[in-house]
Amino acid sequence: MMDKRKIKLSVFFKILHANIYNSIVFYFGLLFTAFSLVFLFFTLIVIIITSIKHFNQNIYIPILIGLGTVLWGIFIAFIGGRKSLKTYNLYKTGIVKDAEIDTIAVFPNKGIRVTYHYDVSNEQIVYGNAFSKNYLLMDKESGDKIKIFVDRNNESNSVLVPHNITI
Repeated sequence: MMDKRKIKLSVFFKILHANIYNSIVFYFGLLFTAFSLVFLFFTLIVIIITSIKHFNQNIYIPILIGLGTVLWGIFIAFIGGRKSLKTYNLYKTGIVKDAEIDTIAVFPNKGIRVTYHYDVSNEQIVYGNAFSKNYLLMDKESGDKIKIFVDRNNESNSVLVPHNITI
């Protein structure tokens, strides 16, 4: 049984907002879905009112168009949020492992790029990199240990443990 950490949903939105492109696509998908649901609702009302007076065979076409646009909106929101959702799920269910720092690159006013490696269960070494705004990492050097979350199903998928999550 996988134990889950109690990570708030607000963490997902912080991860999402870190990438402006993904957040624009995600929110566009949500708006598209909302407007499609409103269109579908009013279409159903018009169909119900008009079908009481006159039964029409073409009542399914607007319903199918409305359902199709709702599904497209959900799909667009999923495309925008899937990377953030993967990271969020790693925060919740990932295995905590130690990794060894290879390189650290500091980008002033942007953050820090950390390249690291760690051992997986089949005695192989996996390399990963992450971008962080945790400037405490500047004190670290090549060879120092850091904590990462590793996916239980795909051990090559990892992310740094953020400084605000206690483990």
